[in-house]
Amino acid sequence: MLLAYYFEEDPSILNSEGKRTYTEYNENNERYSPLDDEGNPLKSIPYCESLIKTANKNHIADILIYDEQGRVICSTEPEWYFVLSHNPEDQSYKFREVIDRKLDYYVQPPMSNDIGLYREYIGTAFRYYTCLDKNGNTLYVSRRAYDAQQEGTLNGEVITEHSSMLQLGLDSELLASLKSSVNVNTLLDDVHIMNDGFLIAFDTSDEHNIVYSPFGGMNGKTSSDLGLSSNAFSGNYSGFHRINGSNQFMCIRLLGSYYISAVIPAAALYELKLPIAAAVALIGIIFLFVISVLTLFTTASEERAITAMRTKYSKRASSKATEDGIISIVLPSGRRAESVRAASRWNSALIPWKDRTPEQKLSGLSRYALIFAIFALIAASTYITRGSSNDSVLEYIMSGDWDRSPNIFSFTACTLLSLTVYVFVSIAIKLMIHLCSMLGTKSETIGHLFISILKYGSVITTAFFCIYLVGVDSSSLIASAGIMSLILGFGAQKLIGDILAGIFIVFEGEFRVGDVITIDSFRGQVLDIGLRTTKVIDDDNNIKIFNNSEISGVLNMTKEVSIVKGYINLSYDVPLEQAEEILKKEAPTIRKNLPMAVNGPFYRGVTELADSSVVLRVDMHCAEKDYMQLERDFNRELYLAWCRNGLDMPYTTITITKD
Repeated sequence: MLLAYYFEEDPSILNSEGKRTYTEYNENNERYSPLDDEGNPLKSIPYCESLIKTANKNHIADILIYDEQGRVICSTEPEWYFVLSHNPEDQSYKFREVIDRKLDYYVQPPMSNDIGLYREYIGTAFRYYTCLDKNGNTLYVSRRAYDAQQEGTLNGEVITEHSSMLQLGLDSELLASLKSSVNVNTLLDDVHIMNDGFLIAFDTSDEHNIVYSPFGGMNGKTSSDLGLSSNAFSGNYSGFHRINGSNQFMCIRLLGSYYISAVIPAAALYELKLPIAAAVALIGIIFLFVISVLTLFTTASEERAITAMRTKYSKRASSKATEDGIISIVLPSGRRAESVRAASRWNSALIPWKDRTPEQKLSGLSRYALIFAIFALIAASTYITRGSSNDSVLEYIMSGDWDRSPNIFSFTACTLLSLTVYVFVSIAIKLMIHLCSMLGTKSETIGHLFISILKYGSVITTAFFCIYLVGVDSSSLIASAGIMSLILGFGAQKLIGDILAGIFIVFEGEFRVGDVITIDSFRGQVLDIGLRTTKVIDDDNNIKIFNNSEISGVLNMTKEVSIVKGYINLSYDVPLEQAEEILKKEAPTIRKNLPMAVNGPFYRGVTELADSSVVLRVDMHCAEKDYMQLERDFNRELYLAWCRNGLDMPYTTITITKD
């Protein structure tokens, strides 16, 4: 290869005198000269003196240079007229793969050539460059001229590049001397590895004995003495091991009849990591700063829009308060900021982008950037896996061939696994939220439980798999966890009870998300049912959290319509029939003024004969969530109906006399 590079830089050999012109015969047996790359008759140089000097200096028997078509254009031998065969059965055919760039080099087994000389031929890729001189003849130029050419020309002529081959022939005496003097020690002694690294050679026996190392005391030991298992000799192994008292990184490959291991101090692997990590961190900080500037700083028009949004939120009725995801709060320092309502933390509804706080926008953008980066990583890994490259770091990490121990590969694999699980779990949760929003309350309840199971399950499964990747025996860990569960069993009874109670609540349908229930005199709407707790929000927007195992005696008021009972007092001086006619006449007006009512009003008769009045009962039907407000509005309408018809409300009076 060095000779090929030398001839590419010094084309004087190909421009030597004494050229002979190729002649061939066509199908009509007519003699003609094939043309070279520049359209001139192809010529070849036999007995090239410069080439012979180079061969003698390097103890090489033959040197031949070929053109793009596999024809000799320069040779140390008289055989200047030679063309590589197109027949796969011939000796020279394999060298065409070097010219066609299918191989970088080819070493042919020693054999007798066409004239009976015992040779071993080595072919390596070679390039030559041509143009026309001022007389129109083919001129060979150097690689440097080709690289430095201005606008693709030299003296007005275009330089072209050609793929070819340089072939070396080694004679039998040289081969014998090389084989007798070459062994693994002489080959590896002069090899130096960066950062104080070194080589170790193992034989192919079952014990994998060390046949070479730069440390005399190590020779003769076996691979097990270094703590290497048989898996290390599978043909493609990398891992960390302690050698001579320090942590080393080993890469073992099978080369010929030996396993060769390149060993580099583990600390050397991280020498360039610090500046790279610092550069990446700096870029990340700049990126986050730019995002912060874009999201945290607002224009005057945006400030007016935010002020209007806050005013809109402050003017909303309290019954609509839970629909707003953002509230304005005053921090202990006195600074005012926006926060997410407690109800929104368990609500399936997504906060619109325009209504989010700057912090939420920053968090959202960061999350989207992370998801995009992970998808790009997955796409790149898929491409690499399907591609032809087997030398990338990502491909090696994904292959899992590295040693199961705390090292850079296992930590990277854990990070990739965690990020991938995070993306897919996030997507699954978003899809579940949207699906639940299109279906009924039962799906909402099951969806909340499924999301809780998905979160806990993904975290636990990922944690166990990451522990396995760093070399911890998961089965032993699970067994230890079983023992610990016996020890902590009594302390975890309440937690297990909460989880089981939550599962029973969901699947027995005692209540669902959105139902209005009463638990221990606390009345409110179910906001969330999780594995451990249930959240209930009352009419004052207070959220009470119940442990599932403590929920009992639930009064579910959402199964049917609720009955609002209205009571009105009638004086004994007013005929009952007159009051009943007034109620009948006022019923349409009352119904019209109470849109929250489902049915009614219905006159139910006399419920009590009190001391100073007759108590009449009137009912209306409504949804349970509207019960409290409708009760107040209904009493108002009954009172106004009495007033419109000139009836007084009787009341108890006390007369005090003085003797």
